[in-house]
Amino acid sequence: METTPQLFAAVREAVLGLLTGDPQAIRRIALPHPELGRLSRRQATPPEREAVLADLDALQVVIQSEFAGRHVLHVFFRGMVHPMVAVQTPSGWRFDPRFAIAASAPEPEAFAVARRFLAAMLLGDGEALRTLAVDPTGLELLVSEPPPSGEVDQLLHVASTMPLTELRLGEAMPDLLGGVTTVSQRHLDHGYQVLLGLFGGAELPFLVKTVDGTLRVSPAPFIRAAAKARGAVLS
Repeated sequence: METTPQLFAAVREAVLGLLTGDPQAIRRIALPHPELGRLSRRQATPPEREAVLADLDALQVVIQSEFAGRHVLHVFFRGMVHPMVAVQTPSGWRFDPRFAIAASAPEPEAFAVARRFLAAMLLGDGEALRTLAVDPTGLELLVSEPPPSGEVDQLLHVASTMPLTELRLGEAMPDLLGGVTTVSQRHLDHGYQVLLGLFGGAELPFLVKTVDGTLRVSPAPFIRAAAKARGAVLS
């Protein structure tokens, strides 16, 4: 999937706005959110802004995936990969600011639990999955051969740095079966915090709740996706 000049220009403006704390640029390029002000609490000095502008000459943008109108991007800037989600709206490309807003505040414990659950899946660690799962039923579908030892550190790093945001009632998320669902009152009534993570060019939902005093993750969305991948017919 090719990056268009319009998308590249929007990402460039988003990166400039975020790194310089420019409130006007952020409002212009971000999807609406009541906490956008968090992203402009510290505004760059003129020299800092000039340094960002100079480095933007080396900016690279790669579209990793497109799903339900949302484009997951890998933005290469200053030697690092920055995942970002862009949405094409009637007024042009806009980026989803929720991940940046979440990163600007102290992280809830649920984020760490979701990352540990992802790491356990990546490493094929059945014991860790049983410790972290709300319900162990079907977990065997998530256990695979461990990766080569040379890849373990990289996988752990990617899992530990996965961007996350907490979704609110009515917000959309992928169901991992090729469709989209929303955060419902049922999630809240069952005590779930619904998180959305960016990993491997995709958006992953994590349902986290307290069980016996410990935060755990519902494996159900991942088990259903694994079952479908193996040819199961899901009702």
